[in-house]
Amino acid sequence: MDRPVVAGVDGSMASLGAVRWAADEAARHGRTLRIVHAMSWEGHADGQGIVLDAADDARAWQPGISVETVTVGGRPGRVLQEQSRSASLVAIGGRTHDGGQLNSSVGAQLAAYAHCPILVVNRGERWIPESAAGPPTPELPEPSQFLSMPELSPHFGSGAGHAAAGNGQTRYGLGPVSAVPRRGVRHVGGRPGPDLAGPGADPMTALPGAAPVVVGVDGSPSAWRALEFAYDEALSRHVPMVALHAGRARSHAAVHAELTPWLRGHGDVDASFAGSDEPVVEALTGAADSALLLVLGAHRDSWFENPRPNPRTQLIVHHAASPVLVTRSV
Repeated sequence: MDRPVVAGVDGSMASLGAVRWAADEAARHGRTLRIVHAMSWEGHADGQGIVLDAADDARAWQPGISVETVTVGGRPGRVLQEQSRSASLVAIGGRTHDGGQLNSSVGAQLAAYAHCPILVVNRGERWIPESAAGPPTPELPEPSQFLSMPELSPHFGSGAGHAAAGNGQTRYGLGPVSAVPRRGVRHVGGRPGPDLAGPGADPMTALPGAAPVVVGVDGSPSAWRALEFAYDEALSRHVPMVALHAGRARSHAAVHAELTPWLRGHGDVDASFAGSDEPVVEALTGAADSALLLVLGAHRDSWFENPRPNPRTQLIVHHAASPVLVTRSV
């Protein structure tokens, strides 16, 4: 069964940016792109025009992909949740550049209840350079916002093990430690370097090689699934991957020890591990400031018949500067 990549559109520039991300995913994985508009009473009247315009843009952005369009009566969250039953991925626009919460309730609903991975492209209008406002200039961290650390062992898992950083953090012998944005995160291994393009990066073209895919890890089954997704994204985009463990529910050393064999076996991606004592929401939204993509597992408070959405996942989806991919099995 060919599971398409689904993009939800509402006629906005932000949703068109999400279509371009979805088109990139469809091209990268050889899938059909399905563009969907939900027509509710308060929605846009010209639903067919919206999907046809988006389809034209997707074909121009990624020539050669197969594109189909669908207009369905109903509320966007319900419509896209139903579409997710047969999709490999659902992409929508999220928080806009001016701080608005475009599709915020839809993103929260899908992150909790969709049947496939969800990509919320926050500030999606950044990838529409021909829009009236034009793309904002990427806001790169100033040199004073970075913390430099000495080198540890040059190879994964070798060398001195771990050492106290002197400020409540722990460093691990995974490789050279690079400068990272201040927020209590200690970045171990890999070579992100100072050229962090962050939210201004294009989803497919002119990618700065240092903008990483960041994935939240904690040793849970959903986090391992997120790690697999993040690895695939980083490999296909030729960018580094950072596995970030946040909070104090488990020690950074324990999570690091679990991940090291996996990371050693996936050496075709420039992967690294980072630990932060900050709360999960603050650490992951902070890391998203300099990430190309943030990947999260679909944690839920219950796996019973009516699971409740995890509030931390919803907060991160709302507030992260980068696009956020919430994973689950399909």
